[in-house]
Amino acid sequence: MAVSAAFNFYVDLNRDGDFSDTGEDISAYVKRAEWQLGFVPPLEAIARDGTLTLTLNNASGKFSPEGASALAGFQRGRVVKIETVYSLTTRRMMTAWVKSLRPTPFAWGSRETAVDTTGYFERAQRTEVFVPVQQGVTGDVVIDAILSNSLIYPPGFTGRWLLGIVGFGELSENTIIGSTADYLDADVGKTVFNYIGDEWKDGASVYSALRDVAGREYGNIFLNRNGILEFWNRHHLLLNTTSLATFTNTMREIDYVYGETVFNRVIVKAAPRSVSGSAVTLGQLDKATQIASVSTKQISFRYTDTSYGARISGKNAIAPVQATDFTATQNEDGTGTDYTSNVTTAIVDEATGRATVNFTNTASVAVWIQPGAKVRGTKITFYPVVDVVRSDAESLGDFGYNDYAYPFVLDNVADAESLADYLLSKSKQPYGLVQSMTITPRRNDTLMTQALTRTIGDRITIVEAQTGVSADYFIVGEQHIVDQAGKDYRVTWYLEATKPLTYWVLGVSGFGELGQTTTIAPL
Repeated sequence: MAVSAAFNFYVDLNRDGDFSDTGEDISAYVKRAEWQLGFVPPLEAIARDGTLTLTLNNASGKFSPEGASALAGFQRGRVVKIETVYSLTTRRMMTAWVKSLRPTPFAWGSRETAVDTTGYFERAQRTEVFVPVQQGVTGDVVIDAILSNSLIYPPGFTGRWLLGIVGFGELSENTIIGSTADYLDADVGKTVFNYIGDEWKDGASVYSALRDVAGREYGNIFLNRNGILEFWNRHHLLLNTTSLATFTNTMREIDYVYGETVFNRVIVKAAPRSVSGSAVTLGQLDKATQIASVSTKQISFRYTDTSYGARISGKNAIAPVQATDFTATQNEDGTGTDYTSNVTTAIVDEATGRATVNFTNTASVAVWIQPGAKVRGTKITFYPVVDVVRSDAESLGDFGYNDYAYPFVLDNVADAESLADYLLSKSKQPYGLVQSMTITPRRNDTLMTQALTRTIGDRITIVEAQTGVSADYFIVGEQHIVDQAGKDYRVTWYLEATKPLTYWVLGVSGFGELGQTTTIAPL
């Protein structure tokens, strides 16, 4: 006998986050729902936006937003959520914003309304953010800075005070200030970025900044069922060794391929940087410069470095200090009366590659700032981009050259070498891959429970006799299709192979005997 779950659909008409006001439960009107979230293709730096399409019974006209009987508040930007109830357990399945309503015309037609939604990353691509340069921090800290400096929030962030938005509201009365912890679940990053954010100094989209962080970490960012952002560091899935469910010949469909992707030459780029621990010379004058009596002159110091092949930038410039950083004399050649104490300085502008200084001469005569006058500050040294290449001779002989270039530039050579080794170990030989699997959960209680429970990041075991598949996979994306309020229900999981390798991770027990049964994971 087929089993059924209750599918409940809500829209937050008044944006208070409770989904319990009059008219907010629209479950009785839902004829069909299709939604997806997660990574397709698997494990890019940022997942694609989740999407939801609802087909509503619009016989009453309440879902025609310009009609006389329109449901007040059901409009673009309102949060929609899906919940299921099965075996006395309530689960959140999807959270998104309404994007558009498309009612069919004519009273003798189907009288339906299609509701489409949008997600956080679509807004993130259209929103600019200015982030202070981050130094010596991990990816989770940088992501926090990006989100803190943006004015957009994921759909799971409700019931909090929002800057500049009427009704959100009366601080300390009916709302409280939110923090990024309310809408971000982040692993601690593994890469410590010497310097990140200088590329965003003139503004960047929230999306591109988040993608840069995830790519340089070899991590992942996605929106979960609750409408909350998640950040995984590069060890997140490697440390997940427990299968939560086994599916043995119970799938409706599987998309299986063997040997489609073989990479035997991997290229990972690194752009090393170093940051000085103390104030050092960033730029200096090559020749004497005259300042008229009782006047101010602006002098621009360009940041330069004598190291071959390196370019530098700087920050935290210090106004030149009398005698320490500059001297001023009566004559151009440095002779005559010393007027250093009569000259004061102030930084009036600083960019990543230069600083502009006001030199003010209070003496009644003209003075000369002597060559060697300098600006000190924190020096950031950029070394040439390095290509780290790893290849496998046996695989090259068997399959010819198949290159893969990682699309992000890492911060140091050690990380690039580690990642190149890891990617090569995963891809140098062909293997079988289940790319997706579909189940029809109403067949039995076990499948229904798993369909509602399993989500992005869960590890499962798949066994299928005809293909010979017997391996573990991570769910990295999910799609649900519900017809007639649950009378027909299909679930497709998009999958990433755990690979026939166990990885060794420094300092984590159980990962196991390096060089014997295991392969080193990216550091």
